[in-house]
Amino acid sequence: MWKSGLENTILITLAAIVFIQDKGHCFVKYESASKNLSEYLSAHYGSTSIRPVRDPSQPVLVNFRVLISQIIEFDERKQHINIDGWRRQDWRDEFLQWDPADYGGLESITYNPENAWTPNIQFIESVDKDFISISDTHATLYYDGRITWFTPLVMTGACQVEIRYFPFDLQTCKMTFMSWLYDSSGLVLHLPTDEDASQNVFLQNGVWSLEQVVGEVQNKTYACCEYPFSQIVYELTLRRSYLFYLLNIILPSGLLAIINCLVFLLPSESGERVQFAVANLLAALLFQQLIGGIMPPLGNELPLIGLFLVYMVLTNCFGVTSSIVILRCYHQCGEKAPPLCLRRLCFIKRDNESALKRRTNLKIGESSQTVS
Repeated sequence: MWKSGLENTILITLAAIVFIQDKGHCFVKYESASKNLSEYLSAHYGSTSIRPVRDPSQPVLVNFRVLISQIIEFDERKQHINIDGWRRQDWRDEFLQWDPADYGGLESITYNPENAWTPNIQFIESVDKDFISISDTHATLYYDGRITWFTPLVMTGACQVEIRYFPFDLQTCKMTFMSWLYDSSGLVLHLPTDEDASQNVFLQNGVWSLEQVVGEVQNKTYACCEYPFSQIVYELTLRRSYLFYLLNIILPSGLLAIINCLVFLLPSESGERVQFAVANLLAALLFQQLIGGIMPPLGNELPLIGLFLVYMVLTNCFGVTSSIVILRCYHQCGEKAPPLCLRRLCFIKRDNESALKRRTNLKIGESSQTVS
């Protein structure tokens, strides 16, 4: 009995050793197949500047899409927008194909795009010298030559700002992607419409919300070339979150405009009318400078809130001026007639002027009798 137990233990140990060796052998074999295949494809590929088609008359079809994940910064004064996104490119390379049966059923590998031809698609509206900041990521290569390349990217582009309805405004920015090297005879861009191309990955940043992203394939002809260039144009519609501006700019400005109308309700005897009018004027100038610091220095249209603040400043100036004139006339105590320009402005008739003179002379006579 003791011998049979020992024999069973030895048999189980030997079986485990054989299983581990076979599993390790399979793993090494699979790893060596991927490595050998990658080295073989890189060594026999040739120049990476040649389009990957065996028939030079055929264009390369590239599926291209960009998903907007975040708006890093929107500089309205410079009219620049900094965007973080995810890019996907799919194309077929006829020089990177193999038979899976020759490599143990291997159908896909991770491949370095630097060792193969890439579409070299650029961001046209870029204001950065690097055009697009791309992380170093590898692509997935399939046995039939299909290449799928996912890359996160950061772009800084120009975006014309429309400020007429600030802060209840919608901004539209365009992003154009195309190849600098190949026209439509060498490269054709295609915009996918599957689920991967329409997923929502946008992160709200508290100021701007992404209303919609519309992509379109266009062919644009330039004077330099015979064939048009294939382009993909994305149109981004952004909506500003206006609650902050409503509570800190618009509401105080409206209340200040209402308070400015109360200047003329103060009696002249209080002596606070001019001070109150000047305080309103300084507050209006402060709000105007605040709006001017947010708005871009150049624009096709003036913002309505800016025009409102300008009119409010003019109204405050008129209130200060009229308050000074009213107090000046009030403290004359009727001893001197108002200036001719003021009388004409207030539509005082000559009959009223003569009556005012008689009333003044009467007061002077009464005062002289009292003294005597």
